[in-house]
Amino acid sequence: MKKICITVGVLLSLLRSGHAQSIEKPAYEARKLSIQEVNLVSGYYNQNGNNSAVTGGIGSEQLTDFAQSIDLVLKSTSRLNRQHTLAFDLNIDHYTSA
Repeated sequence: MKKICITVGVLLSLLRSGHAQSIEKPAYEARKLSIQEVNLVSGYYNQNGNNSAVTGGIGSEQLTDFAQSIDLVLKSTSRLNRQHTLAFDLNIDHYTSA
């Protein structure tokens, strides 16, 4: 009887003290991205002329180029104080030629 009581006591103490993970602090901490830089770039080019080399000087060299660009740079800092950067770039270019 004494052996059974000691065995049950040891097993209960092992179950109480043995933890695989602590619940105090989660392993993953969410970190927010912050906007580091936003660039809005616009460009316009216009050319007009009547001396086309392809047609021997007959015709038009009129062309137009309109461009828009948005650059977005996001940053985040890790637990080890390393900086991570995400860069997004969106370009729209409208080009017309004679």
